[in-house]
Formats: sequence, C-alpha cells, structure tokens
Amino acid sequence: MSISQSTYEPLTEQFLERLGFDWRRRTRLLADLEANLATLGEREHGMWYAVDGLRHLGEPGLRTSRTRLSEELDARSLFALVIQACVVRDTHRFATCAAMAEALPHLRSAFISALDWVTPADVQVASSHTQAPTEMSRLVRLRLRTHARFDIATHPAPDAQSPEGLRLLLRAARLCNRPDWVPVRALTHIASDTRTLRALCRHQLLFGSEAERDAVLEQHFERALEPGIDGERWSALFAAEPGTRGRRFLRALYERTGSDRRMLIALGWHGSVQSVPHLVTLLENPTHARTAAHVLTMITGAVPDRDGWLAPAPPAGLLRDPARPKPDPDRDLPWPEHRGFVNWWAQHRTSFDSEQPYLLGQPRTPHKLLTLLRHAPLNWRAAAAWMLQRHTPGCALDTTAPASMQYATLARLDPDLEPTS
Repeated sequence: MSISQSTYEPLTEQFLERLGFDWRRRTRLLADLEANLATLGEREHGMWYAVDGLRHLGEPGLRTSRTRLSEELDARSLFALVIQACVVRDTHRFATCAAMAEALPHLRSAFISALDWVTPADVQVASSHTQAPTEMSRLVRLRLRTHARFDIATHPAPDAQSPEGLRLLLRAARLCNRPDWVPVRALTHIASDTRTLRALCRHQLLFGSEAERDAVLEQHFERALEPGIDGERWSALFAAEPGTRGRRFLRALYERTGSDRRMLIALGWHGSVQSVPHLVTLLENPTHARTAAHVLTMITGAVPDRDGWLAPAPPAGLLRDPARPKPDPDRDLPWPEHRGFVNWWAQHRTSFDSEQPYLLGQPRTPHKLLTLLRHAPLNWRAAAAWMLQRHTPGCALDTTAPASMQYATLARLDPDLEPTS
C-alpha cells in the first residue's frame, strides 16, 4: 500500500519524536529499583516500531526531516536522526550528524547509542563515504567492534586518540574478551580524566596479573577517599575485588574514613554478611539509615516495602546534618524500620554463609549472577554484570544495550537458564 505525500511529514515527525522521547525515558529507567529486563523490553517496543517505521518511509521520510538539521539539536533529536540516516542508508545525512557530534561533544553519547538500534550493515553503508579518519569515525568503528560485528581476524583493532575513544576501546575489549586490543602502557597518557582512568583500572583488574591488580589498588587508593560520587565509585570497584584484596582495601578504607557513605557503599560491593550487624546499628541513625538499608538490600536481597521493614520519613528537622552532601544522594531511597529488619534477619540469617559474598541475597556464582541479570531490578544489573565478568572474563554483558541484544547474549552465556517470557 502506497503512502500519500501528505502523510510522510507527520509520520516522520511522529517516529522521530517517539525515538527521542523514549530514549531519554529509557536512560532514566536503567536506574530503576523495581523494573527488570522484561520491563525494559516492553518499554522498547515503541522504539523498535519507530525504527521500522522510518525504514519503511525511506527516502521521502528523510526529505521531510531535513529542516531539523538547520535547528539547534539536543541529544535526543540527534539520536533519532542518526537512526534515520542509518536505516535509509544516507551517507550525507550520516556524515552531517557525525560532524555535529564531532563539533559538540555533549552529543556524542547520543550518536554512539543510536548505532545499537540499527543493523551493522546499515551502519557500514551509511558511514562508507567518510574520507579522512575523524574522531567520530573512530568511535563508530569502536562501537561496531564492541559487539564483535567485524571478523576479528581480518580487521585490526581501532585506535584510540581521546579519552572517549579510549573508554570505547576498553569497553570493546572487555565485551569481546580481547585484552590484546589495549596496550595499557601506551594509552595511559590518554586517561586524563577520572572516568577514563577508572575504566583503564577496570581493564587491569579484569585482565591483569595478581601483581598488576595489587598495584592498581595501591596506586589509586587515594582516589577512593575523594568526596562525592567519584570516591564512591572507586571504593565500589576496589571493594568488589575477590578474596584478600577486597578485605585489605576495606580495612584500609575504614581506617581513613570510618563509617561514612563511601565505606557503607564499599561494604555492599564487598557483599559479606559479616557486615550486617554493623549496618543494622546504622538503621537508627538518620544520617546513615537509608544508605545502610540500601546496602543491606544489596547484600541480603531484603527490600523494605516487600519484607516488612519500611518506615515513614522522620521529621525534616532530624535531617539537618551539615556533613551531608547537597543535594542529598539518598533522597530517592526509602526509610528503613530497624525492628522490622531485625525480625527479617532473625528468620533468614541461617540461609547465608559468612564466608561467601552475596548480591541481592544470592551467592556470587556465575549461574546465580546470570539469573540475577535476567530477573533483578535494572539498578543492580551493572553490578551483577561486573561481578560475573570479574569471576569469568569471557562472560560479558552490556547492560545498557537493547533488551533483545541482552537476551541473545544471556542465552549464549548460559543456555540452560529458563527463558524469560
């Protein structure tokens, strides 16, 4: 059935708006404490419908969206236009979008994310007329390589000449289990910001020798003492280390920080139920109660509203602690009820082994972590994916990828797991 010319413009606008809006909403969903992978897949149905719609509209739909490129674009608009350029395989539109992302770095993540929603063939054709190598052309090749879409025997590893390029190269090497793509010493100078440096350290913890892993913790320990979210992320990375390395880090961190938020987050990533008694005492401390409850959930799997230890928020006056960071990092976390958790723990503590690390009440074995990756709330899945790969480097999952891609990876990693309907 043919589509009249008068319908191309509204249909194109509808599909582009749907893609941009749902992509933004999906980004927020990935931090949700209740939604899981099945929920993510359901929310993505509309995005796939819009991708197919733009593919069917073809070149006429491309013409109707041309005016958007002359306007000031935000990230969600560029995301949608890159997808359209790929599915229509328009090299000029793709090059224009790439040039905009090259000139405006805050648009790059949207550009690169769009490549997950089209086929590798679409991207290869749309990007085929790129002349001299640019930063964006390197990032495109890195993103394609992340999902092993090229024959690794015939295509050399892409280079990295910027912090963003290095992060994508590290990500590609991690997801494809190819540490040989990353000459660590030759690339260290590119890691000029803490985010890129942390990615490089993750690579060394994952693929390095025991001596190299010890050196990473020793060299970067002071970064775990940094205030705010950066210190918490370094603490989480080091505390999750298995065996004595993680325990040594926790002891050193406690000596320097005491029971501050960084230390509590680190206890959750370490996963030992030996820390439960200490965390329970903090449930009655208004400054630390919500963080301690969050960490208890991370270790034991007990959820305040489901398991009978949810409390009403205390009066605002009790929360005026000048030592608390602003804005409050726990503002979205529920308030716990001390007695309720004590009762829950009394009934369930015998189910836990004090020598075994846990995530959400499950031992951190590959099979249990894979099960969590299918069913756990989205907010916890990045932790599960890292712990799984840290245990078994060949088991890699991109928890930000489209749900269909994640299900395919999970089926390959453990085909014996029961599929999710």
